[in-house]
Amino acid sequence: MSGIAKLSDKFHLIVANSRDAGDYVEGPIPFVTSAETNNGVVRYVTPLEGDKLFHGPCVVISGLGFASLQTGEILPKGNGGDSCTVVYSKTKMTVADYLSFAAVFNVLHKWRFSYGRKCKLSRLENLVLPWPLPKFNRAWSGELGLFETLVESFGKTLNQRELADLTERVIVFDETPKRPEEEGELFQSS
Repeated sequence: MSGIAKLSDKFHLIVANSRDAGDYVEGPIPFVTSAETNNGVVRYVTPLEGDKLFHGPCVVISGLGFASLQTGEILPKGNGGDSCTVVYSKTKMTVADYLSFAAVFNVLHKWRFSYGRKCKLSRLENLVLPWPLPKFNRAWSGELGLFETLVESFGKTLNQRELADLTERVIVFDETPKRPEEEGELFQSS
């Protein structure tokens, strides 16, 4: 039976504790921040005393609300208003399950956070996800394929207003290349 579950009911949410990336010397440990490129890793560092190291598989949710799957030892950013939150399941999950969690979180909740409204523990605890999580599917084609899967399962538990709100937040891009004669239509001079 499909339903919904609060993050705090199904996952341990742990706030990272570290310094700024510039405070470290080069080393072997990935330093994970709010960057969305390179899976959030901005450099490799040597941890300092008092830092919290984490071991994957886990998901790191950045201060800007981007969830990334991490499979090895990591040092997430943990200072200031944009600390990362590390997510571990309260029950056994595979790497594919964590990947599904990250994808579902990004589609459903990333839009909620920005530089003006940081993602922090108090804002994460009560967010909901479809439960059980959809199984990772290689057929998901970007956010649209995952969105269609979520609407099929999760949509049945939402009221019409919530479903309409969710639907409005998905932007579908036409990936069909434009012919040269059509490109001129995009930029018209006045």
